[in-house]
Amino acid sequence: MAKITLQLAKKSFADARAKAQSLEAVQKKASAEAKQAQKQLREAEERFKKASAASEAATQQAENVAEQVAGANKAVEDAKRAVESASKELESLFSEARGK
Repeated sequence: MAKITLQLAKKSFADARAKAQSLEAVQKKASAEAKQAQKQLREAEERFKKASAASEAATQQAENVAEQVAGANKAVEDAKRAVESASKELESLFSEARGK
């Protein structure tokens, strides 16, 4: 009877050891996966940071270009008014010259 009890205890111990080793392997795998996930998260955060900086730079450049376009449009309008004014003045001078 003691022999059977000893054998059962040894089997129970072996089963518990196998289960513990299995759980240890699962824990190591989970830890490795968590470490990999953290690395991927840091890399994604870095990519996001770079993309955000690039987006801000592009936005600033677009605003600068818009200001330049507005300035160019104003210059075109000013030039158009100057040409119209000069044309009217020239027409007036021609009219005066014909009248003499």
